[in-house]
Parts: sequence; C-alpha cells; structure tokens
Amino acid sequence: MPDHVQTMWSERNRGGTCTREAADQTMHRAPAQQHVRPVAEVGIAPWCRGGPSSKAIARFQDHHLVTRGRCLEGRGQPSEAAAHHDHPLHAPPARWNGMGLAEGQGCFHEVQRTSGSMGKGGKVPHDRGHLLWTSAEGPSNRLLASIDRWVGAVLTDDGIDMPLMGQGDAATSVVLARSEGLVAGTAAVDHLLQIWAPEVRVSWSASDGRQVGNGDEIGRFTGPADVLLAIERSVLNLLGQLSGIATSARTWATVAPGQVACTRKTVYGLLDKWAVHLGGCLTHRLNRQDALMLKENDLVAYGEDEVSRVQAAVASLEPNEDHAFIEIETTSAKQALTAALAWSQHRTSMGDTPLVIMLDNLGPETCKDVAAEMESLGVREHVVLEASGGITFEGLSDWKESGMDVISTSAVNRGVAPLDLTMLMDGV
Repeated sequence: MPDHVQTMWSERNRGGTCTREAADQTMHRAPAQQHVRPVAEVGIAPWCRGGPSSKAIARFQDHHLVTRGRCLEGRGQPSEAAAHHDHPLHAPPARWNGMGLAEGQGCFHEVQRTSGSMGKGGKVPHDRGHLLWTSAEGPSNRLLASIDRWVGAVLTDDGIDMPLMGQGDAATSVVLARSEGLVAGTAAVDHLLQIWAPEVRVSWSASDGRQVGNGDEIGRFTGPADVLLAIERSVLNLLGQLSGIATSARTWATVAPGQVACTRKTVYGLLDKWAVHLGGCLTHRLNRQDALMLKENDLVAYGEDEVSRVQAAVASLEPNEDHAFIEIETTSAKQALTAALAWSQHRTSMGDTPLVIMLDNLGPETCKDVAAEMESLGVREHVVLEASGGITFEGLSDWKESGMDVISTSAVNRGVAPLDLTMLMDGV
C-alpha cells in the first residue's frame, strides 16, 4: 500500500478522523504515479465524514464518464459507453459536458412532464428532481454527495473499506436484465468504480432512464477477476433497487402523469427520489428543510382545538427563498377549509405564493367534496391540494375525479420489487 494511503488508513484505525479539507490537501500531495491515482485525483476519501467537498465533487465531475456510440432507444441497439477513470490503464477522459457524457451523445432519457386531469392543472411545486439531475447538467453536487455517502456505506457493510487493487487475471462480467423495467443507478455505479475499483471499466448498453427487457445487456465490466467478484453484489443491489423504484414510478406516472409524488419514507434517501424522478413521478421535498411543512405533530403547539390550531398555524406562515413551498397537513374537511380560508386572507401580504394543503387519509370522495367547496368559496385558486394516506396503485383510478392537484404516497418507492438482474462472468 502506498505510504500516503497507509498513513491515512492508520489514523483511521486509531480512531482519528479526517476533515474534507484535510483529505483534499493530503490527497492532492499524493504522488501522481501511484496506483491509487484515481482516489488522489478525485479527492473523495471514502473514510471521511460529511461527504465530499466541493473541490472533490468538481474533480469527480472532471473525470467522471465518457460515453461513445448510440443510445438504447428501445430497439435493442447497444451503445459503446466506457467509464474512464483517469487511470494509466484507461484512455484520457473527454471534456466534462455537464452530463458526464461526450458532447451530443448522451444516453440519459428525461421523462417529459405532462399536465394531469385530477385537479386544476398547472405545475405543482413538488417537482424537485431538477435539483438532483437534469439532461443539461447531469448529476448535481447534491446528488453526487448522496451517492458518495451511500456507496461508501454499502461497500463498508460488505467488508470493503478501502479502494480495491486487483491481484487476479483480467476478466469480463456482464449485467443482464431478467425482467422488463427501467434502468436507474448507473451513475451511482460509475461513482463506485471511480472511487473504490479504479481498475474496472464499464461499458453501458443501457444507461439511466432506459427501458430494458428480459435478457437485455445493461453493462459490461472489465477488470481484475477478484475485484469484479468483490463488487458484484453491491453493484447488483444498487442497480436492482433503484431500477425497481424507477420501474414502479414509471407505472404510476403512466396512469397519473405529473401528479404522483413520493414522500420522505425512503430506503436510499435522495437516491430513491432520483430513481422516482427518472421514472416520471415527483420527488416532493428533498429533505425536511427543503419546504416549510407543518404536520399534525407540529400543529399541537398552535391551539387546543383543530380549527384554532390551523388558523394560528396559517397566520404564522412566512415563506422565504429557502423554502420550495409551504404546506400544512389537515386531517378533516373542516381543517382543510379553515386552512384555505385563513390563507386567502393571510396571503395578501405575500403576493401570489400558493399554500399546499395536504388532505391526509380523507379518501377520494371527501377530497372531491372539499375541492368543490373551496371553489364555491372562491379560495381554490389560492391553494394546491395534495391527497395522501392509504393510496395504492390499485386504487389510483379512484382519484382521477377527486379534484386533487397531486397525490403523495410511499408506495411508489417503498416495498417495490427490485429489478431482477444478474451478473455473469464470461465463460459461465
């Protein structure tokens, strides 16, 4: 093991910690000729707390991914795509174009949003996926930081706590789909290889957002056989879980395009929300600070009864630029109508900012009645109506005439079956 890596490793085993800035400085001093150059160049030390620094993310972006060839357009036409990791064994990376892809040859398919028919239409503020990934910019710093944390945790739990340097002969393995679905997670695997398995190269036949069928090749990995075997399960777990979520989201979005949002009930945090975004559903708030949201437990501090609580809570709301939207949870028709009436008066001092009113566990018929009553009171245009609680895919059609603008459910991403994948070594 190179001396500079051994020193950092020894510090960690003694219980010491390194800061992101210290890691950047230490890794920057690492000899460029060493075999761990990808870690030194990228500067994201997997054993550091707090995720990658801005410098580390920038270096990762500069050395991330080069894609050559054709996209998979549902015609079984594979592309020749290679993730080059700035390693002496690899070809030099092309200029980063914002997606991690060669100019004009990106394979990312971004789902087009369409207005739905449940509510009054128009864009709802629950669409936050652009803060994670866009076709123009690729993965955001926010998503890269989350990927770095989750990949590190997944590998560490599997007994891998430092970058893998192979001792075996070169080999090739292929990831194949065993069922039909939507691919998600290839960018996370690229990051895994970049930091943890720098000798491995991958050629993606189907990248994030692409549909595959049973038997289709998704990616081909080349590198030391022992490294391929070491990362096999982690790669399949990431790809399978995220692809399963994206596939589920695509199914929901087909029935109610642009109107189904996930919640903060997740397994992989922002990675779940990224997969939901790839599948065509809405992310809702990305974390607790992303939106000002008063839920049932928050309302307890505002009064003795359900009406006074809602009135006082709405009067206290002051949106600011840090909040994507403001929302209040209601558990009865009376609370929902009170919130809408209170907001129609309170909002006069705050411009046209809408209030999102969540109707929790009220059912489609009650929600429809609430929306109609708001129309008759002249306050419907000032609010965005969100239904939540007990919503299943089997009952999704019941919400089409409910008058809701968006429905939120954890069923989009929790408890879904992973996409069935396998990784086979050449010769198997």
